[in-house]
Amino acid sequence: MRTSDVERNFGNKTTWEKTFIVHMQKFRKELIKLYEQKKTIDIASTNIINMSYNKIPDEILSDIDTIYIDPPYFKNDCKDSQYFDNYHFLEGFISESWDADIDFSTKHLKLKTTKDNIIENADKMFDDIIEKYGNKNLVISYNTKAFPKVSEIETKLKKVYSNVITTQIDYKYALSKAKSQEVLILALVI
Repeated sequence: MRTSDVERNFGNKTTWEKTFIVHMQKFRKELIKLYEQKKTIDIASTNIINMSYNKIPDEILSDIDTIYIDPPYFKNDCKDSQYFDNYHFLEGFISESWDADIDFSTKHLKLKTTKDNIIENADKMFDDIIEKYGNKNLVISYNTKAFPKVSEIETKLKKVYSNVITTQIDYKYALSKAKSQEVLILALVI
């Protein structure tokens, strides 16, 4: 895809034209710097777990006080979306069975739909998150153009959390013509 001889005019064209080696060297330097900082700054109480909200084992949850969630953004007019419609490249890239998972009948070579990668009801996803993590601080990254609406999420959170703080900034994605606001919602256990 990156080496195809096609005209590119989107916002991150410069990044796409750099080789993977250049990017990997940059990331290596960043990781070394982070490692050096960690040796001098006590950040041992911070753990990063990268997994689906509904798959974090209970034994891990007992030691966690704050959870950051960056759920997929579903369009308002498409309440039943497939996660891989938007994130198929990165998810496929880390899959051990990427070749077998590709749906070759789709234009953009999306991954095949399975019950593991479809969120049939994005609204219910937030209910499940709040039910499972209602005793933890939640930090939710979201977007004003997504379903459910930010105000609906806030209403759900306020039923469980005593302090819900929302802030937003104007944001335009590199591959999108539409303007929207990126939102950060803090739901705090007090």
